Amino acid sequence: MNEIKAVYLAKNRDNNVWNSSSSGGVFNALAKDIILRNGIVYGAAYSDNNKVIHLRAETLEECIKFQGSKYVQSEMGNCFKLCKDDLKNGKYVLFTGTPCQIAGLNLFLKDIDTSKLYTQDIICHGVPSPEFYKRYIKFMEKELGSDIKEVNFRSKLLPNDIQDISLKGKNGKVYRSYGTHDIYYNFFLRNIILRPVCYECKFASVDRMSDIILGDYWGNPKNVPYNLKGEKGISAVFINSEKGKELWRDIKDSFNYMESTLEVCIQPNLRAPSEARIDVEMMWNDYEKYTLHKLTDKYIGSYKKMKIERRIKVVLADLNILPVYQNLKRSIKK
Repeated sequence: MNEIKAVYLAKNRDNNVWNSSSSGGVFNALAKDIILRNGIVYGAAYSDNNKVIHLRAETLEECIKFQGSKYVQSEMGNCFKLCKDDLKNGKYVLFTGTPCQIAGLNLFLKDIDTSKLYTQDIICHGVPSPEFYKRYIKFMEKELGSDIKEVNFRSKLLPNDIQDISLKGKNGKVYRSYGTHDIYYNFFLRNIILRPVCYECKFASVDRMSDIILGDYWGNPKNVPYNLKGEKGISAVFINSEKGKELWRDIKDSFNYMESTLEVCIQPNLRAPSEARIDVEMMWNDYEKYTLHKLTDKYIGSYKKMKIERRIKVVLADLNILPVYQNLKRSIKK
């Protein structure tokens, strides 16, 4: 296991990269550094049917599909074997994934030279069920009246929040929602649909096998300088090894950044696994019998109310008066 050696807050200076990233746009710079070494990058991407799969990339253009959060388990396919072959052929490799995927890769490669392997994982909340995701996509296709051609968690299409989602149908219709008003986000963030092993994850700590951990910075905005501020996300970069230091030296000029501390940037999933907030077994029993409407009504709250509030918030956000509405709601509650 590696120990965290340094922590940085970072925001990519290229606004195009920043806007297309889930947070501060650090992955893009890491991938570019390896590609410029004539290396290979592995990461999670959406397939043509919206499944999440791990792929191999030889160009920066191919790496673009790896950007952005994908809140569902990725299918690894034969990427471990391809990575092993790349390393045997003397290639530099950047392999990205969840902490358990990186641990699995290291075990798979234990008998070969990994001096040219660089690994980056994430602060993982837990991996949601692919089955629930598949059913959600089918549900939303009925809502849009079309097959979905693009899924984008953390799309940054709505202001004042980086926890949003957008879905684009082949018929041109677009669904946008804040996470608080989306079915999938609610079940995920409430830790209801995680894989059973995630509730006991031994990698939910600062002790990792990766060279770099990436996550969001959720701390007090007063702790960051003006050139790092922005509603669309700042990355927390945790350097775990000498290789991690090397990568950071190579890419740091691509960012507005500042050195920070683990204490400032610590998150719950760097301390312990996510905890189930309800009887998950009972929910999955109901899952077999209930529609997503009814399942939401029972475990989240009124789906009808959530849908109405979502539409109101999206319209108000587009009119740039959402803060007025939110302040009014807070005043009424007082």
